[in-house]
Amino acid sequence: MRISRYTVILFISLFVSPIFFSQVVANDHRFIDDELISNKVIDDGTIMYPNNPIMMYHCWSNLVANERVAYRSTSQGFEILNTSNPETIEVLNEFHLGENLSSGYLALNDTFLYLSVNDYDNWSFGFSLFDVANHEITSISQFFFNASLNGFYCNGLYVKGNYIYCLINQHINVKGGLVIVDYTNITHPELLGSYFFDGIWFQDFAINNNYAYLLRANYFGDFEDGFLIIDLTNTTSLVKVGEITDETNLRAVTCWDNKLFLVSQDDGLRIYDLTDPVNPQRISNYSEADGYFQDICILDDIAYIVTSSGCCILDISEITAPERIGLFKYTKELGAFSYGLLEDDLLYLHKNSEDPTRMLFILDVTNPEKPVKMYPAWIGPQWARNEFTLFMVSTAIALSGIVIISVSIFLIVKRRRRRKK
Repeated sequence: MRISRYTVILFISLFVSPIFFSQVVANDHRFIDDELISNKVIDDGTIMYPNNPIMMYHCWSNLVANERVAYRSTSQGFEILNTSNPETIEVLNEFHLGENLSSGYLALNDTFLYLSVNDYDNWSFGFSLFDVANHEITSISQFFFNASLNGFYCNGLYVKGNYIYCLINQHINVKGGLVIVDYTNITHPELLGSYFFDGIWFQDFAINNNYAYLLRANYFGDFEDGFLIIDLTNTTSLVKVGEITDETNLRAVTCWDNKLFLVSQDDGLRIYDLTDPVNPQRISNYSEADGYFQDICILDDIAYIVTSSGCCILDISEITAPERIGLFKYTKELGAFSYGLLEDDLLYLHKNSEDPTRMLFILDVTNPEKPVKMYPAWIGPQWARNEFTLFMVSTAIALSGIVIISVSIFLIVKRRRRRKK
């Protein structure tokens, strides 16, 4: 019996195509789940070279959330997102700043939203304050620092009581530091104290008790990375009380349970004990071969470390021996994840992207060992979420293809034999 080459090609294509089809449907590939992305949920930005496929939209730490409402700054304002159903995000409202004003970082307490603002007319820097008790956003006040801080940009905000702590940098003169603003009188805020360093920019900062830990940004590679320790006890007279150097590429810092967590982009996580806040002592490390760590957020002995490809989830109940218990990895598109925000059982991840509608991801981390991507939403069938069911259905589809092919070949051969007779 001789089988033609066309029959062989048919056999191979029909055998492979069911498997390929089932995997594409089940694995939430970008070409099919783009359809559910709301065109409203975008980061406002401009592609300088629209015909250059290498150009990306870059995200920054511009997201805060409370009670399933997320606030995300854009280049000239911010948007309010209802995330009560993370699979179908709803844009509740948008706010746009005036002409020549650019928005930056956000901070949030129970009823007020703080937004850092730059005025490009005179290069001045300050804040806008909004009442977010309801979503009909009303601006309460706008405050700009005096001329001595012109040319500075915000690189981080932290709200504690009526005080707002702002990490700022001046790129022209390479200068950075920390300022404290008293918002007791919300219509007339007052600049209390500040501390600046010449020749240094700052990447991130964290506050624990009455101390601030400022992470240096070694953009030029001419000094060691590390962090500076500032005593905040006297808000009108800040004092540097300590410094820790580190030879790796540091990205983020946070404090939790009197511990300091330092994220190195190159080789992972360092944990310091802050019993003595002026002389932190390293007590443990965590690293992975495919790390490229970017950011960290912590809740209830669980640390979520943002990596370029997603996040790894650590149990830190035994602080001297962190253990990975979960992993989320997404590498089907260009662009790296760079920022994370935790709100109860939701983890918000921001990523750089070639597509502005693909910069925000939301994971359900109710079970931190098995995080589930909620947004961008899933459009594959529900059965494909279960790995065992996915395997069984994929196998069934493949076997069905084999049966169809076998029957087809049998009929072709039988027909040819009849013709020969």
